[in-house]
Amino acid sequence: MKTLVIHPSDPSTTFLTPIYCNIPAEELTLITGGINKMELIELVITHETIIFLGHGYTQGLYALGKFKEMGYTDFIIDKQLVPYLTDKKLITIWCYAKEFIDATNLKNVYTSNMFCSEVAECNYVGLKNTNQAMVDESNLIFGITLGKFIHLEPKEIHEAMQKSEYAALVKSNIVAAYNMERLSYINKY
Repeated sequence: MKTLVIHPSDPSTTFLTPIYCNIPAEELTLITGGINKMELIELVITHETIIFLGHGYTQGLYALGKFKEMGYTDFIIDKQLVPYLTDKKLITIWCYAKEFIDATNLKNVYTSNMFCSEVAECNYVGLKNTNQAMVDESNLIFGITLGKFIHLEPKEIHEAMQKSEYAALVKSNIVAAYNMERLSYINKY
């Protein structure tokens, strides 16, 4: 199964790399920047599994200035791509990705809503008594854990994550607890 990963190059999201690092090289197309929107659409069409990772908002995944003809806050993933995503296996991990998925009626998606991966984000959402060590632990265990299940279907990923090391971490790490509550599977009708 051919997998396309769009993960705009950014040091603050390198913790997401373990999510796709075990996908066999012959099955993986990793894009961290350097292409334009039309080139991206062509890649989406030819892949069965699509993984979108990084920083984003309700309108999509930020380009972070890494893609041709796009600035930092432009969206490399946005509503323009939706018609090409309707029959794909999708994993979307960025802040407010679930709201994007809900607004576009995409189904068969494992997704995040607001996801705290930095202390500033924890402060933004009102998580008290967090520190960099908690954030780092949450980030590390999340990336490694999701990477173990990335070969599964979105519903199975969600079920496996509910019983995983990351789920166990919620007992001792409030950042992981916050994030875990905001991970979900969007069902295909």
